[in-house]
Amino acid sequence: MRNFTFLSPTKIIFGRGAEEQVGNIIKEYGSSVLIVHYGDEFIRSTGLIERVRGYLEDAGIRCMELDGIKPNPTIDKVYEGIELCRENKIETVLAVGGGSVIDSAKGIAVGAACGEDILPFYLQEKVPEKTLPMGSIVTIAASGSESSNCTCLYRDGEKIEFLEDIVRPKFAILDPELTVTLPHYQTFCGIIDIFSHVLERYCTTVKDMDFVDHLCEGAMRSIIRNAGILARDPANYAARAEIMLTADIVHNDLLHMGGQPDVGGHWLAQAVSELYDLTHGATIAMVMPAWLRAIYKMDLERFAQYAVRVWGVEYDPSDLEGTALQGIQRTEDFIRNTGIPVKFSELGIEPDIDALTEHAAKRGSVGLCFTLYKADIRRIFQMIQ
Repeated sequence: MRNFTFLSPTKIIFGRGAEEQVGNIIKEYGSSVLIVHYGDEFIRSTGLIERVRGYLEDAGIRCMELDGIKPNPTIDKVYEGIELCRENKIETVLAVGGGSVIDSAKGIAVGAACGEDILPFYLQEKVPEKTLPMGSIVTIAASGSESSNCTCLYRDGEKIEFLEDIVRPKFAILDPELTVTLPHYQTFCGIIDIFSHVLERYCTTVKDMDFVDHLCEGAMRSIIRNAGILARDPANYAARAEIMLTADIVHNDLLHMGGQPDVGGHWLAQAVSELYDLTHGATIAMVMPAWLRAIYKMDLERFAQYAVRVWGVEYDPSDLEGTALQGIQRTEDFIRNTGIPVKFSELGIEPDIDALTEHAAKRGSVGLCFTLYKADIRRIFQMIQ
C-alpha cells in the first residue's frame, strides 16, 4: 500500500425528497445562485427545475439559469456561464443533472471566482486558487462528479480536464427517486460507467491492498446484484439507492486509498466518444471487456482473484489464466444482459481502426499500471469491430 492523503469534504444529503432542502442549503453560501442544467424536454417534463426554482425563491435566493448543457460538455458553454455569474454578481452555482452538468458547473464556479481564463487550468498549466461555492442535485447515477476533484470539458472535440481538491463540491443532494424516470438506456449506461470506475481502481499493480480490494469487490457485487433488480423492476427504490450511493463513493477516492487506479479503459473509450460522438457509458461497454483481455496476463493472480471474488468463478490454482478469462467473459455477459451494445457492428458503425488507434495513442503509453502500446490499442479496437 502506498502513502496517501484522503479528503472528502462534500456534504451528502441522501434520500427521498432531499432536494426540498436546497433553499436552506444554498443560504449557507450566498443569496444568489446560477442553476446549471440540461434544459432538454426530458428534464423539463419531470418538473424538477420548476420545483427547485420554487424551493430557492421560497428561501429568498435570487436565481438565474444556464441551460443547454450537452453530453461531452464544451468549454464555450462554461464561458457563457462565467459571464452570467460576473455580470449578475452570482455568489453560488448549483448543478441540476448528471456528470456533464456538474463538470460544467465546476468550471463556471472556478472561472467566476478567479477572474481569469480557465483554459490554462484545463490544460494543466496553472492551478486555480479560488472558486465559488458549488453544489449539485444529481439526476443520474453515473459519473460521481458530485464528490470528485475532477472537472472534464471538451475543446475542439477533445477532452481537457484537471484534478484539484478545490473543485470538490460543497454539497451533493442525492434522491434516488429522481432517477426512476430515466430511460433504460441511460440508466444502464450509467451503471456500466459506475462499474468501470470501481474496476479501474481494482486494476492496480500496487500490492498489499486487501482492505480496499474487498471494498471494491463488494461494490462490484452490489452493482451486479442491483442492476439485475432494476432490469426486472426499474422503479425499485432500494436498488436505485444502492447504485446512486456506489456512484458517489467510488469517486470520492475512498476506493483507491493507497492504490493507483488504471484508467486505460476510460481513455480508450474516450477516443471512441470523441470520434463517433457516442455516449460515454456506451463506449465503456464496448471497450471494457476488450481492455481486460489485453491486460489480464500482466497480473494473472489479480485477475483470477477478480473472477473468484466478484463473479464466483471456481479457483483453479493450476489454471490461473482460465480462471481469469472466465471472469472477463462474465463481465462481458453482464454488459450484454443490460442490452447495451458491446461491438461497433451492433451500432451499425464500421470503425476506422487506424484513426482510432492514432487518436488514442496521442496520450502516449495509455494507462497508469498496465501499459498499452500502439499495437495493444489497435488489437483492442479490432476486438470490438
